[in-house]
Amino acid sequence: MVASAIMASPAFAGPPMAERQPPVDACAEWPGFSQFRENLRRIVAAKDATALTNLLADDVVVDFGGGKGKATFGQAWTLDRPQESKLWDEMRQAMALGCAKVDRFYVMPDLLTELPYLLDSSETVVAFPGARLRAAPDDNAQEIASLDWHLLKVTESPDVSPWLAATTIDGRTGFVRSDQVRSPLDYRLTIEKRGGKWMIVGFAAGD
Repeated sequence: MVASAIMASPAFAGPPMAERQPPVDACAEWPGFSQFRENLRRIVAAKDATALTNLLADDVVVDFGGGKGKATFGQAWTLDRPQESKLWDEMRQAMALGCAKVDRFYVMPDLLTELPYLLDSSETVVAFPGARLRAAPDDNAQEIASLDWHLLKVTESPDVSPWLAATTIDGRTGFVRSDQVRSPLDYRLTIEKRGGKWMIVGFAAGD
């Protein structure tokens, strides 16, 4: 990973870095993928653990620490109690944020794939439309910027949960609510076509 940098240095000779990263769907054109995705959305909305399990590859990646397999997936997401599982919200959010084709895989969301290469994925978040950068960690504090898929660098600060200290690409600093941003390293859904069938081969966070 390239060393962390939120602002292009004066020596950077390339084009200006994008300040915003709206979701992009680069997967819809692939034959059969849209139908698979719509079916998956229905399964997630219905919290249908059996139907979802049927879409999992036998070696589905559950975490980047070596966790794999349908049984491990079911245990991690408490699919024996599907109505209580947090999986559905996580998967719904991931599917709403775009899609990218990476080699033979289809990845949702596309935030990590599309991230400008100068940015450190572990220190960068994308702000949802309607998010506000404020002068202090308070909903009533002065608004510094109205955000709409803006890229932010999260900076170290004393614990002000649920707020994050952040800096925009153009150098404005302030605080943003943690529930109004998403890390590129948050949960990503990875799909692959195997033997003519679309399969979920991974749903994990991290790198």
